[in-house]
Amino acid sequence: MSMILSGTTAADYGNPTKQQTLAGATLVFYAHEPAPVAAATAAAPRARWDFYPTSADPTTPELGRAVVAADGTFSTTLKGRPAAVVVTIAVDKFAYAPATGKHARGVLGVAAVAALDPDGQQVRAHLAIALAKPGYCRLLAALDLWLAAGRVVAGSPAAAVAGVFVTAFDRDITQDDQLGEAETDATGSFEVFFAGAAFRKLPLLSGVLASLTSLELVGGPDLFFKVRAGAVVLLDEAPATGRASGRENSHNCSFNELTVAAPGVVPGVDAGPTVWRAIGDLAIVPATPGGVIDLDADGLTAVGKQAVHAVIKLKGTAFRRFTNGEAIRYRWLVREWANPTVAAGGPGAPPVPAGRTADPSGAVPTGWTAITAGLGGSYGSVIGFSTAGGVYTVTAVALPVAPDANGWIEVDQRVLAPGEYYAASGELARLDTAQLVPPGGYAHRKFSLVLQVQTASAGFQQAPQPIHICNDQVRLTFHLSGLGGGCDPFVRVGGTVDIDAAYQVEHPYLQSFRTYVQKHDGTNHQALSASATFAPAAPFWLAPPGISGTATLAGYGVEPCSYEAGIVAQARLTTGEATILAAGPVKEGFCVR
Repeated sequence: MSMILSGTTAADYGNPTKQQTLAGATLVFYAHEPAPVAAATAAAPRARWDFYPTSADPTTPELGRAVVAADGTFSTTLKGRPAAVVVTIAVDKFAYAPATGKHARGVLGVAAVAALDPDGQQVRAHLAIALAKPGYCRLLAALDLWLAAGRVVAGSPAAAVAGVFVTAFDRDITQDDQLGEAETDATGSFEVFFAGAAFRKLPLLSGVLASLTSLELVGGPDLFFKVRAGAVVLLDEAPATGRASGRENSHNCSFNELTVAAPGVVPGVDAGPTVWRAIGDLAIVPATPGGVIDLDADGLTAVGKQAVHAVIKLKGTAFRRFTNGEAIRYRWLVREWANPTVAAGGPGAPPVPAGRTADPSGAVPTGWTAITAGLGGSYGSVIGFSTAGGVYTVTAVALPVAPDANGWIEVDQRVLAPGEYYAASGELARLDTAQLVPPGGYAHRKFSLVLQVQTASAGFQQAPQPIHICNDQVRLTFHLSGLGGGCDPFVRVGGTVDIDAAYQVEHPYLQSFRTYVQKHDGTNHQALSASATFAPAAPFWLAPPGISGTATLAGYGVEPCSYEAGIVAQARLTTGEATILAAGPVKEGFCVR
């Protein structure tokens, strides 16, 4: 005899318009054996679903098990035809959430299973498992799984906003952790699941604070949110919001309603001058008249003398049309300097068409090269809003960078429908500098980079910005001298050894290097004699772009253990956002018996 048991799962987390499921979990069904009672008082058990953590299985026989499907349903064949079952759950990972490395196990409840066709050969029964918020939250807590959920609404009365992206953050003293991102559904609902480790990261501390452990080991995340539709930011909460009542130390099942401006009032400005303002976070035009910029005449950062490398973001604004309503196209031209070691005497600016009128051919000026490869990203988006059934639906179409043979990027001139808006992305393009200076070698290469903008009646020229480009990795060598055989490479004298190593470090934009020795677990750290930080007064080293020598440490206290010695370095390279390139360690190990 058997019974086919199928059913549904639902879990409440505080959202009045939506529930989650138990998809990915394993349900195990056991026989229910109630204590003997008088026949007059006997009654079928009533399901009261909750989560009761346990480390042991029920002592009654297992009748069957089922994995909950993606839609929250389950089905299994039970042994026998029980009148009631004990339902337990085991889960390592829900289908809709990240793995945390934890395992949750417990009892959900006891429920009657009434046969739908008791007289048939194939007896069927149905079970609806509906877990209330406290039980679901305890289940998530057992997994160290956190949920920052909510709804995005707009207008009055509040209507759901579908199709926008919500990013959840945790406010910290030294760093704000991005916890995750989710898209809203037709109810405006979003769910950001994340492991507890996402907000318990050790903060980046210095000085006296460096001795502290994580500042968020107790309590929950301090939540704040950002809502965007494509490039249009609909809500940008200040990080301080995470310290507000109801947001600070949020529970592991939190729900917040986020109100954004009704889509009908989103600004639709799409005409203006196209301007290139920055490489990453480095300003190339003053933020205010007479202000300073972050790159100097050498083509390096004004602070730290850093060259650029890898992929750089060319940030600015590209409108759909010029201020007079004409179509726009733009491009970047480059020309390498004959002498990269000087701050003046470069190639200047490419010629501008006579009378600053438009050049229909758009040919590349002699001596200059149009950047047609290595550009990516998008310069804007077309955002659409539609309303149906009291729900705002938001769509976003990114406008990609696609240069023609002469490097021109034709700005999209589509006719926008009612309720559609153009939004400049704040990023004109991304340039892979390896297209200009591939990795390898020690050439000090310097380019002038120019943005050209052209409309139907006039050309617009921005001054050239020189930049040094270097895509070389730091080259390190390190070798311990005097290594003996076996496991005792150095002679101990009074419990100490003398360390002697040869090293070499090479890079045209070296920031610093240091040599060290330590126990294998990182303790007992000491510096060797060779280390240096180079004041970046000069733009770069000339030949040879490196240094070599001997690193020593006399009387290093040791005990029977394994050790390592090595070298690490940093280069003066930036993408405009990440400001230092680290290298190493290159190391060798030794042990002491």
